[in-house]
Amino acid sequence: MLVAETTQEENEANIHCWQEDLAFMIGHSRVAIGKALDKLANRGLIELGYGKIHILNVPTLVLFCTAKIRSV
Repeated sequence: MLVAETTQEENEANIHCWQEDLAFMIGHSRVAIGKALDKLANRGLIELGYGKIHILNVPTLVLFCTAKIRSV
């Protein structure tokens, strides 16, 4: 199950989900998901926690992902 919550600022969000569950939902391996999440964390877009992904700025993450999709 995937549960998301936003903060008062509405620019941040927390997703409560295990990487293994997220991988299953989108049809990729946990290792691939972990690598992708690490890349996003290294760019300062998310923070990873125990069973949680903290999105630091939702609009910025959306723009980043949209640009990546267009460049493929």
